[in-house]
Amino acid sequence: MNTDNKSLKKELDRMLELYKKLEFDQKLNQNINQLKKLADKQEKLSEESKQADQQPGVENKQLNKQQGGDKQNDKQKAGDDKQKAGDEKPGEKQSQAAENKEKTDRLEQQQKT
Repeated sequence: MNTDNKSLKKELDRMLELYKKLEFDQKLNQNINQLKKLADKQEKLSEESKQADQQPGVENKQLNKQQGGDKQNDKQKAGDDKQKAGDEKPGEKQSQAAENKEKTDRLEQQQKT
């Protein structure tokens, strides 16, 4: 009787280990499938982004025009304010132009990403 209990206990331990292994394998497969789906989704989004960069749609063109117009208006307003104040220095205009160009470049870079 004692040997039957020992063999039964061994069999139950073995089954428990197999069950744990099965659970682990199922979770592993679920994670693998989820990662594959996410990789496919990321690839699709990457392709859409490349296409949008190569062929900007009407909405992108309108947005760029609007933002470009806003930039021009802002530059002109800033220049008008300085002329009214009469405190513009000769080298200041060039440094402001360079600064505005840097800001414009940064905004364009942000739009691409």
